[in-house]
Amino acid sequence: MISSQRVKMMTDMQILLDKEGEELRPMMEYYRVDYVAKQILISILSGTIIFALVCILVFTEDIEAFLLTIDLENLSKSIMPILIRYGIFMAIYLAVTLVVYSLRYGRGRRKVKKYYSQLLERTEKQKKSTRLFDD
Repeated sequence: MISSQRVKMMTDMQILLDKEGEELRPMMEYYRVDYVAKQILISILSGTIIFALVCILVFTEDIEAFLLTIDLENLSKSIMPILIRYGIFMAIYLAVTLVVYSLRYGRGRRKVKKYYSQLLERTEKQKKSTRLFDD
């Protein structure tokens, strides 16, 4: 006889896998440090591209004034404020990335643990029921 509780538990587990299976896959495959490090590397690349695009937009808006004010002999002094802004932007961007993906990993890991505990519970119940029928 099929237990309604077992059917409900199996249905809940399948719904979890269908809904969040792809989202939870990294939590099953990576350690937290590896998962967050991967996301930080992606953020470094995307942050650099975003900052470069913003700089291009700002410079092309008033390129004539920029070309008149740039001092080619003291180019390092002209670029230093841009590099400082880049450093501040990246520090903030990477800090947000670190917090967001650490929290996301923690939430996902709790869901994976819940799934595994339900799976273990179901297998234990199945073993008990098979032993009853074998005896």
